[in-house]
Amino acid sequence: MFDVIPIVGNELLKSPESTLSICDAAAKRALMDKYDELKEAVINSETAGKLIPKAHIHVRFHSLPICPETYKHEFPGSKEVGSFLCLVGTVIRTSVPKLLEFSKMFKCSRCKTTVYVEAIPGRFHAFSKLGKDCPNFCVNSKLIPATDDSGKYAAEYSSYKDYQEIKLQVSMLI
Repeated sequence: MFDVIPIVGNELLKSPESTLSICDAAAKRALMDKYDELKEAVINSETAGKLIPKAHIHVRFHSLPICPETYKHEFPGSKEVGSFLCLVGTVIRTSVPKLLEFSKMFKCSRCKTTVYVEAIPGRFHAFSKLGKDCPNFCVNSKLIPATDDSGKYAAEYSSYKDYQEIKLQVSMLI
């Protein structure tokens, strides 16, 4: 990729999160194009009903060029957060899969305006401290977690994803 399309390779090193999401979307679009093509080819076949495209596709890169931006000779620290790194090691322990809340919805106690807040990945997915002020500048109001009609906090007001902690024994950083 770095030889054929160097612009994409450089963008991957500069902003890996946005570039990987674009690559995931492109892979999903290519899959759907291939799915539509195969669906038309086997429209009268008995296998036509068995074709189901995958919902979640993620792109993986390997054989990165050896450069100081991607390969480190010491274990990565906090300054490498958000960087695209290659780390070679052995997983020696994993934790139980857990749910990670990465976004919440709050509402104003007075005007009921909803505010969507995302967790900060660089701060261990902690939510930023919200001010007590409403975005509409309501007087004597505060932001509270959004609830349903019965007063219970509903799951649809938050976004979750699975995560699992791993313990890695670094055998070699190339």
